[in-house]
Amino acid sequence: MSQASRRDALLRAVLRTVQATALVFLVAFGVNMQAHAQSDSGKVVGTVTDQAGAVVSGATLTLTNNENGLVLTATSNNAGELNLPAVPRGAYTAKISAPGFQSQSQSITVTVAQVQDLLFKLRPGAVTSSIEVTSAAPLVNTSNPTLGETIESSQIHEVA
Repeated sequence: MSQASRRDALLRAVLRTVQATALVFLVAFGVNMQAHAQSDSGKVVGTVTDQAGAVVSGATLTLTNNENGLVLTATSNNAGELNLPAVPRGAYTAKISAPGFQSQSQSITVTVAQVQDLLFKLRPGAVTSSIEVTSAAPLVNTSNPTLGETIESSQIHEVA
């Protein structure tokens, strides 16, 4: 085999390897693009703060689809952040609530492959508290001013 034929055979082998590698990348990239293109959902993120700008953790976001009634919920983390990564497209009512704050609602529209960023500034609400009495006070005898008590024999022996 001549040197030219060896070089041609080597070039063909390298070309086949490059073509095979390119085909693998194109197939993998094409499948990823196709999967992404077929998604019919968007993402909803947000931040919950109070009127002073302090974050509110533990706030509950409830998204209700206005067309089909689908309900999705998320809870704000310690940084006051909300994240709903896969929300089907459509018109929603977004309601946020947290203990000690007034609830808020707003209308949003989620579109395909878009991020809907919400900002909630909660106002203080009415703080409710309750007191529960678990035992009654002893009865007071208001008709007789004398004081009386029963002493057990064991108490007498303890004193002596």
